[in-house]
Amino acid sequence: LRRSATAPVAATGSAGTGDGDADSGSVVYSEDLRLGGRPASVWYPSDALSGGSDPQSIAAAPLDAYRFVFSGRKICSTVLGLPLGDSAQMVKLPTGEGRLLTGPAEPPPRRGSGSVSPWRGAVLAHGLLCSRFDLAHVAEALAMDGFVVVAPEMPDSVGHDGGASPFGALGELFLQRREGEEKRRRLVDEAIAWLRCQGISHIGLVGHSRGGVTISQMDGKYCRVNIAGFQPPQVDAGETFSACVRKAPILVVCGQEDEVCTRPPLSMDYVQQTVGAFAPHAETWYPARLGHFDVLDPRVVGSWGSFMGPLEGLAPTPPSQEVAREVASRVASFLSANVEAST
Repeated sequence: LRRSATAPVAATGSAGTGDGDADSGSVVYSEDLRLGGRPASVWYPSDALSGGSDPQSIAAAPLDAYRFVFSGRKICSTVLGLPLGDSAQMVKLPTGEGRLLTGPAEPPPRRGSGSVSPWRGAVLAHGLLCSRFDLAHVAEALAMDGFVVVAPEMPDSVGHDGGASPFGALGELFLQRREGEEKRRRLVDEAIAWLRCQGISHIGLVGHSRGGVTISQMDGKYCRVNIAGFQPPQVDAGETFSACVRKAPILVVCGQEDEVCTRPPLSMDYVQQTVGAFAPHAETWYPARLGHFDVLDPRVVGSWGSFMGPLEGLAPTPPSQEVAREVASRVASFLSANVEAST
């Protein structure tokens, strides 16, 4: 695991991918939506508000930063089973130079006819003790590509104090695993239902780590992206991959240096064998030298050290802008190419 003192949190540029192209448009962001009793993040293209006009004409204020919340107490409660540490604290994650605008959670119906497709949708599921901003770079890229994106805050999120298993990590991942997984699937179902209420029928699912497990467990013919979503061999892989996975395209991503999925009791061989057995049709990307957190938004990973006090040096090094662009581009390209044929 690569570790260093935490780098300053920096904006990732246009659509979270760092190129800063002034002609590439902008994205509307809202957290007015609540799912599961907690805030959910919503992203969509700015032309949803303007009907295709210049984004500068939109009556929406620029968003200079996301409000990322981190609970040290939730970490301690889950890992140690003890309510130690600080309650939820907020840090601002820069969004770039005028690339995001605030707006309503519900995008207006997409205008046009014939050659203009309806809005497409995507649900992003974060991992255990992570947050709805972990894949913000992916959400921004998807919104730039015509998606309405929803990222709910899971019960096991680090973004709030509640929801920790009374038995700590052992209870979360083993003793109460199925109960926790069911709660996550219900929240993804709730996000899907909200997208359908917006008139969106083509919906893709993206998940990282435990979120990758969540989206792979979902029933339904969904185009999916599983990023490092595997469980130990002690858990039947058939509980991770629904039979429905075989009914639609799936992209599986796992770095060869992943500290969770390619280290004992798992291994890269186990990951590949599992994919071959339960998703033989999957498109795969197994990049060298990428770890478990290297696929996440650099702004989020770069902020972790500020919450860790004397343990700041143990925070993982934020991924590079190049890696962030590659991850966001691959996920957005895969969903764009496959989601309409799946649902």
